[in-house]
Amino acid sequence: MFPFRSRWKYQTLIWSRSEGRWQWESRPFDQYCKDELLNEFGEKGWEVVSVAPYTKDGEVVGHEYLLKRRV
Repeated sequence: MFPFRSRWKYQTLIWSRSEGRWQWESRPFDQYCKDELLNEFGEKGWEVVSVAPYTKDGEVVGHEYLLKRRV
């Protein structure tokens, strides 16, 4: 392995619509807004590297965020 190569850890977050409102999967809606949660991950060293539509049964129901941070 080359000494100059970085090692990365990845995290996927889903921002999806549930019961007519948007929420992070597995997190209570009233606990976080999207910006607050992204800022929380940013403070821990995570960086958003892509955002893609999140589909269920062929319908776009949210967005999938891919984050990475150096380990």
